[in-house]
Amino acid sequence: MQRNHTRLDGKLRFDLVLEPRQQTRIEPKTSNSYSGLAAVCGVKFIAISGFRPDNRAIKYMSSQSAAIEVWLVPLPSTKLYLPYRISVPTAYGSGSAEMLSFQVAH
Repeated sequence: MQRNHTRLDGKLRFDLVLEPRQQTRIEPKTSNSYSGLAAVCGVKFIAISGFRPDNRAIKYMSSQSAAIEVWLVPLPSTKLYLPYRISVPTAYGSGSAEMLSFQVAH
């Protein structure tokens, strides 16, 4: 099931459409890093308003939706999910970021 998330960054309004692809198990990299299941989702970028139709960056991001991916992991004791890994294509190659650990304070 797809999930739409409308965003406004102060100038640009856009939708991020998350489409589940698979579940994968994350093995811990260090003794205190996350281990468990991650929901792997494709992300489709849809520009809505606040942009110029000839903007190269907007056109590029809109055309790369098959390659944008986010891995979501559950936040313990909640119904929330955190982005564990994000991969986004750029004009110069793929860019990615990965969370090493998180801590929940009570």
